[in-house]
Amino acid sequence: MTEASFRKIGCLLLCLLVLWPFGLAFAEGKSHIPCTCGQDPCTCFLQEGDRGGMVRAAALALRREGYLAKKGPTLIFTDQIRQAVVSFQQDHALTVTGMLDDETLTWILWGVSASELDAQMPAARRQLQTYTETVWISSEGGSKRHGSADCSGMRHPRKVSIRNAEKAGYGACLKCQEEREQTVLTWGK
Repeated sequence: MTEASFRKIGCLLLCLLVLWPFGLAFAEGKSHIPCTCGQDPCTCFLQEGDRGGMVRAAALALRREGYLAKKGPTLIFTDQIRQAVVSFQQDHALTVTGMLDDETLTWILWGVSASELDAQMPAARRQLQTYTETVWISSEGGSKRHGSADCSGMRHPRKVSIRNAEKAGYGACLKCQEEREQTVLTWGK
């Protein structure tokens, strides 16, 4: 076997170990990512004042659906976007928070609930259980998704599912990717 083959096998094993708790949630049909910050109001999810690619992707989707006016900035989570999110959450029987939590983002970006999207995913993706993994994005801009909230000196990071980060165009952070590969290589020895 080549070194590349060992890396692929190691990455797959690490993903299975790391994502086991998420796999249990997937098996139960639950893909909503709960708040873990313990603050009131919650700071886990995108909210008014945040900025970046995820806000832009959600705002453009809200525009296409008629929830947001055709004019105005889309990179900053404004009060207009918050009001559009509230209307969207009400129309889709979601918990009304005015924030872009995972369930709301999934509805906005994919057009279906998280559980429906889980059922529609290709079997290969479902078996790897990657879509329910939590990643972190900066609430102050940026284009990378991170494996931890403290990577790259992010201030006020926000939690999203990897499927929503990918859909909004967030690429993998090379630092986080290298750390995972090192963990796999070290773990395999």
